Amino acid sequence: MSQTRFFSKFSKVDIPNVPVYEYLFSKIKEFDPEDVAFHDVNTGFQLTYQNLVQFTKVVAYNLQERINFGVEGEITDNVMAILLPNHPLYFCLFHGVNMAGGCNTTMNPLYTSEEIQKQLIDSNSTAIATLPMFLEKTLKALEGTKVKHVLLLQPDPSHKEQEGVPEGVKVLDFKSTLLAPPASNNGMRLKRQPQIDAQKSICVLPYSSGTSGTAKGVMLTHQFVFFQNIFF
Repeated sequence: MSQTRFFSKFSKVDIPNVPVYEYLFSKIKEFDPEDVAFHDVNTGFQLTYQNLVQFTKVVAYNLQERINFGVEGEITDNVMAILLPNHPLYFCLFHGVNMAGGCNTTMNPLYTSEEIQKQLIDSNSTAIATLPMFLEKTLKALEGTKVKHVLLLQPDPSHKEQEGVPEGVKVLDFKSTLLAPPASNNGMRLKRQPQIDAQKSICVLPYSSGTSGTAKGVMLTHQFVFFQNIFF
């Protein structure tokens, strides 16, 4: 059977073989560094384009330095679960994880403890970032998982001592842990530079809606995420 091949009349699209964060940083340079990139209308919290780059680099450094995330094993051995609604620091956390040598798995904040637990186990997550309002169900979901650190993007307003924290798990404040100034004078040099091949290395591991069964992880590479953003 003969085959007909159709070619676009437009020029070929060049897709750089670089990590997503590296491409985004190159584009951020086109904006005034003092312009506001993200604004939280509920709290008034803002991040400038300059903040995005600075905070992402600090997050990556502290992930390795303070909780040993991304220092050992492969990228898929260092998975950060993100149980968050829209938040200005989402960008810095997501790309900081990649820069530190890990990948992300995103979750719906409305998930039950059982749904969170299932994804944590299936994705091999070693840490999770969330908000105080989701902490109780998050802690219930940790049994049988590899999660050792729970990162709260906002302080717990109740100031209560955390109850139900499994043995070996630490609940940490995001600001004082991942946005803290570097403890050493090495210029935020990472302990281990990640070896990222944009065509093969996993950037994010979202889970399907499960319309044909249980939700399944979808391994999206850096280049795929980049490609999707260009066309959509």
